[in-house]
Amino acid sequence: MKVLLLSLYLIYLVAGQDSLLVKLEDGTQVQGHMTEDNTKQWLGIPYAAPPVNDLRFEYPQKPTPQLDKIYEANFNAPGCPQDCDLPDGSCSSFGYSEDCLYLTVNTPDGSNQPDEGYPVYFWIHGGAYTQGLGDSELYDGVSLAQQGIVNVVINYRLGALGFMASESMQGNYGVMDHIMALQWVQDNIAAFGGNPNKVTISGQSAGGESVGTIMTSPMTKGLYHAVIMQSNPLTLPMHTRESAAKNAADVFKFVGCDNNDIECMKKVPADDIVTAQSEAVKIDLRNLFINFLPFAPMVDPNQGPVPKQSFDVLQSGEFTPVPLLTGTVLQEGWLFVNELFTKPMKKSAYEGVLHMLFSHSQYKAVIDKYPYDLINDDETDGRIPLQELATDLMFTCPLRNVTRSFQTYQNTIGTGAADTYIYKFNHLISEDVWEPSNPYCVGWVCHGSELPFVFNSWNAGNLTFDITSDEKQLTKDTQQAWVNMITTWNPNQGHNSVPEPGYPLYDAQTDTIAVLDSPGFTNEKGTRSDFCDMWDSLGYSY
Repeated sequence: MKVLLLSLYLIYLVAGQDSLLVKLEDGTQVQGHMTEDNTKQWLGIPYAAPPVNDLRFEYPQKPTPQLDKIYEANFNAPGCPQDCDLPDGSCSSFGYSEDCLYLTVNTPDGSNQPDEGYPVYFWIHGGAYTQGLGDSELYDGVSLAQQGIVNVVINYRLGALGFMASESMQGNYGVMDHIMALQWVQDNIAAFGGNPNKVTISGQSAGGESVGTIMTSPMTKGLYHAVIMQSNPLTLPMHTRESAAKNAADVFKFVGCDNNDIECMKKVPADDIVTAQSEAVKIDLRNLFINFLPFAPMVDPNQGPVPKQSFDVLQSGEFTPVPLLTGTVLQEGWLFVNELFTKPMKKSAYEGVLHMLFSHSQYKAVIDKYPYDLINDDETDGRIPLQELATDLMFTCPLRNVTRSFQTYQNTIGTGAADTYIYKFNHLISEDVWEPSNPYCVGWVCHGSELPFVFNSWNAGNLTFDITSDEKQLTKDTQQAWVNMITTWNPNQGHNSVPEPGYPLYDAQTDTIAVLDSPGFTNEKGTRSDFCDMWDSLGYSY
């Protein structure tokens, strides 16, 4: 009997290992492992060749197949070169390296796999295109895998190494990394139990903007089928060739290379380039908004993945309609304002900033809506009305604007607009999840507040946050809506429902969105409508 039991146990182990051994399209075999939570994981799979030496500042190339051995997918890949100063759980525990183009796949245990495969969630991290990585504790994929989702998290090139573009450089290397990783998913995800015909792309902040770029790029057709776009700073302009070349010239000079000497730049240590990207670039006073993201996607109508400003394409509606869940958090602008202004702002300084940002005629309209004493008559800090302005200008109002615009256009031409759901996340987290990197976010519903609720990553890895019972329920409700969206392309429908009144289909007539808070879940009509009407009239061009 003991021999029989031992044999059965060995057969079980071998079968388990076989289910974790996956053959990629190029012939490489990758060996995964089971997590402590009984989900499957393939950690640190290369989706592109290391972008080093001659491949630095080049579009990504496919990795060399490993045909002579099994690739043990238990590699804690380093983040791409950066100086990371994000909240706990967002930076790398495994260092940084230019050899960083890896992805990780988390899947359910396979016991209830649909015939067509599990739906796929493809995540692009944020961090102003200069910080962060896919394999961080904040984006832990185990909880989603437990709910029947195959999720893929990726690294992509950041900062000057990912987006610098002199006159003769292609630029947009980070964008091309996104596209190559999505193509990898199409080629390989079925072998991991995923459905390549049901891929939802998602990201937050710079990751949200990256999602918008993918939606509006002519190079991404067929690579995804639904979108969850979180906190996309829609009105931050993408670089032109002129603005990108100016910033590149500053970096070339800082590291001691002649302007546009790419061969020289390819020999500069990556850490020196990371230093240069933060210290070399001079502020462009002609367009203050371009300074928020000195290295980011660049519009080039003659080559590459971004021929037009993504905001303009979304506004025009000239992109392929897909189901969309999108939204913002209550006080998006507070983080951005505090990064620029570290001390309380007097009235004269506040009004001076508005004069620098807007023309004379625009200034009058803006100051009428956002006076120094916007919140109360005893206002002593101009950063408070400035954060209200920034939240409306970059997030809340342009999202309403582009949604109305593309729905009108797509319905007019007969294709029909795909279902769109808009949320606003209003919950103030009870725990201090911000210090030491962002202490000013304590007490605010800051940019990124929704992320641990989406991933249920409060206690992932070394994170240990003791949230309230209401927050545990909000986590369950928020993640369920995301799971439903990934599974059925409707946040209200799936194996489990979300609280009433749910996520309303957005249309301009009702102008109703879902408000996520705890306790309680509500809908809101006409969010910031007076303010958004004003920004619509100004046209989002400054």
